[in-house]
Amino acid sequence: MFQQINLYREKQQKKVILPFRQIITINVIVIVILFFDSVYMFCGYYKTEMELQKLRVNQERLNKGLVSVQQSIPTEEQKEQLQKELTNLQQINTYKKKMYATLRQLHYQDSTGLAKYLNAMAEQLTPDLWLTKFHLEQNGMLISFEGVALNSSSIPKYLQSLGETKIFSNRNFEKLQMSFDEQTKQIKFIVDSKD
Repeated sequence: MFQQINLYREKQQKKVILPFRQIITINVIVIVILFFDSVYMFCGYYKTEMELQKLRVNQERLNKGLVSVQQSIPTEEQKEQLQKELTNLQQINTYKKKMYATLRQLHYQDSTGLAKYLNAMAEQLTPDLWLTKFHLEQNGMLISFEGVALNSSSIPKYLQSLGETKIFSNRNFEKLQMSFDEQTKQIKFIVDSKD
């Protein structure tokens, strides 16, 4: 019969017992490391908090700017109003261009004749009467003008003094229409003349 003998032995671990002074030193070192680590983390936190505060202030400023920009943006109603005004201005511009072209054409055709008629109508001193429209056609053969007077007796006086001018001396005024405007308390008149 065989007998087994176990030759394996576990190693015995040496127990290290540190002296009290070394344990205190290690603990102090760990506490110092943790303290500096905490200070470093606190500094990082403080720096991050300051940057966050700056970003909040910047965001508030940007929000105020955004609100002011949003208030300056025209609404749909304002856009429609601006579009209407633009259309009106374009129409006025077109009208003025046509009027300018017509005036240029008249200037080249018979500028001296037109000036004589205008001077004759403007030279009449009637303080309570003024002309609002006039039409000269066929080189002055057909003349019509409209005006407003404060007193009805001023209209015949104006026509009489106009007839005394050289350019209107042989003209007959065939049509005179007068109407009283209740709102403005003025007399509107229209005069047509043929050569």
